[in-house]
Amino acid sequence: MKTTHFYLCFVAMFICTIGDIILANFYGFKVKFPFPIFIAGGVVFMIGHLGYVSAFINRMRENSYTYFNTGFTLAVVFVVTAYLVLISLAKKKKGITLLEAVLCALYCFFVGINLCTTVSFCWSHGGLVWIRAFGALCFFISDYLIGIDRLVGGPKYRLQQGIWGFYPVGQLLLLLPI
Repeated sequence: MKTTHFYLCFVAMFICTIGDIILANFYGFKVKFPFPIFIAGGVVFMIGHLGYVSAFINRMRENSYTYFNTGFTLAVVFVVTAYLVLISLAKKKKGITLLEAVLCALYCFFVGINLCTTVSFCWSHGGLVWIRAFGALCFFISDYLIGIDRLVGGPKYRLQQGIWGFYPVGQLLLLLPI
């Protein structure tokens, strides 16, 4: 693993963690923002995902891998399907603002593009690197559960267990020095 790639992933992990701490209002985390906490956390989170995407694109360029490969296509199909399921479930809930819906769409886009980029890299590279794709999938599931919580609702305790169960696994697997 190239050192630059590791550092980019580490910085991305740190930024995503800050964003998710803000989003989850972890342990009553209170900060004064000029806009809702959901927007602040979401924006920070999306910036972190751009870090992961840039790290993997950088590695792909170093190895002359193609971005648009079968792995990328399969990941796009998965992400779009998951997003459509979330939208269809969210239509049943009342009281969702347009701003929340747009932010969730952007949120899904960024975590989805991270998954697609990671899978594309793993498809080209092969070998044990696939553990990183599993990490990106865990990260996606964690944030998908946040989307379900915000847009659909459900048993909050169970959703929180899933969110905080998948989240650290995803982050750590993305950082493995493979």
